[in-house]
Amino acid sequence: MVIDQGIKIVADKSFSFFFTSALITHKDGIMGPRFKLTTKE
Repeated sequence: MVIDQGIKIVADKSFSFFFTSALITHKDGIMGPRFKLTTKE
């Protein structure tokens, strides 16, 4: 579990390497709200 700027992210430990340098953005679109996870290589 990670809490950043009041947002809590809960994920299985097997996915933890995705979040070490990830940027999570929120967008509202025609299909509704969504979150996008972008990682640095």
